[in-house]
Amino acid sequence: MKILTGKRQYLDAMGIDVWSVRPALPVPAPTSSGGSPLPDLVKAIGASPEPVRKATAPLTEKPAIENAAKPAPVEAEIPRFRFALLHYGTLGVCISLGETDSLPRRFCDDLARVLDGDLEGLRYHELTWPMLDTAGIDQSVNAARVVVTQKLKSLPARVVVIGEDVAEYYGPLRDIGDQPLNVGNQSYLLVPSMARTFSSAEIKRSLFVALQTWRNSR
Repeated sequence: MKILTGKRQYLDAMGIDVWSVRPALPVPAPTSSGGSPLPDLVKAIGASPEPVRKATAPLTEKPAIENAAKPAPVEAEIPRFRFALLHYGTLGVCISLGETDSLPRRFCDDLARVLDGDLEGLRYHELTWPMLDTAGIDQSVNAARVVVTQKLKSLPARVVVIGEDVAEYYGPLRDIGDQPLNVGNQSYLLVPSMARTFSSAEIKRSLFVALQTWRNSR
């Protein structure tokens, strides 16, 4: 019979594992370079160390408004038209004319006779736009509308407007139909262009009926 002489032999015979404390490993002295142990760890796992990036000064960005291309200025559209304005005392006539068109004076006088206009006291004015070929003067569409509105309002209480394009410069005419339209103290009757009116017997007939009805509506 084997005699167990030590405590460890006794524990081994009982099947009990004995854990012994190993002496502490010596701590390696720091290197004189003072570097980080990270490079050694990287080498141990077989990876390449990440290159050290040099710090760069931040770029100074210019404001976007300076870098962006400035859009070219848009010139205001300048309309072109020629309106004849006739004042017959009790009746006003506004006709849209082409650049070389002559005034249909006889036709206008016939309109005035139906509505008891004063042919002898006729006053005439022609509005040509642009009024001046000079830079620096506002001759845009909006400026033209202001001028046309003033001219139409200076006509008598009843005004026959010949030419649908006049409505572009006087807003109330856009809502007018076949019958006269009251705008403030005035009443307007819109007639198709002179070219259409002269070439259509139906338009002339409708115009004569409208004038008779307009006259009797006093």
